[in-house]
Amino acid sequence: MIREADTANRFGGVQFYGFEALTLIPIQTKLVVPELMSVSDVAWLDAYHATVWERVSPRCEGAALEWLRKSTLPLAEQVAAEASA
Repeated sequence: MIREADTANRFGGVQFYGFEALTLIPIQTKLVVPELMSVSDVAWLDAYHATVWERVSPRCEGAALEWLRKSTLPLAEQVAAEASA
């Protein structure tokens, strides 16, 4: 969904827009190359996963909840878990 975005600069009062996720599905981090990500990219991914966990976890239980928890951990924790597996 497109929504008005609060930006640091308005550039002559022009309103900017951003996207809001309608579906909350964890992003598969096995497909991510962390070395190519900036600090802000990682922060965005971690914040998105925190939102997914917050909104979706109350609707899950058992194996689904366990999968969701592992899939929404911060990127550094997921990378470490994959390296130790």
